Amino acid sequence: MTSQNINKNNELALILSGLSEQDKIDFLKKMGGVSYQKILLRVLEILSEDKKKDLEQLMEGKSFSEVNLLDFLKQEIPNLEEIIEEESKKTTEEFIAMLKVN
Repeated sequence: MTSQNINKNNELALILSGLSEQDKIDFLKKMGGVSYQKILLRVLEILSEDKKKDLEQLMEGKSFSEVNLLDFLKQEIPNLEEIIEEESKKTTEEFIAMLKVN
């Protein structure tokens, strides 16, 4: 984690410190959901059509889990960790900017 990421995390923690515990939880859930969506969209840009079909079958399967999804994506996307970090960072920055406006 870079010092810039630490600073953004500290800034986010400071902004969230004024919220109730439930509001913090709700906010972080929303932020996590947005990050998850952005990561999936970015991954879909990378995957071939065949791999997209494999992913769709995996997600529709009865034994689908987030662990299975992560295993699949790690296998298919060599720089997945980098994508996760980038998209999480972008989402954090967007939410901080949004909170500063309010």
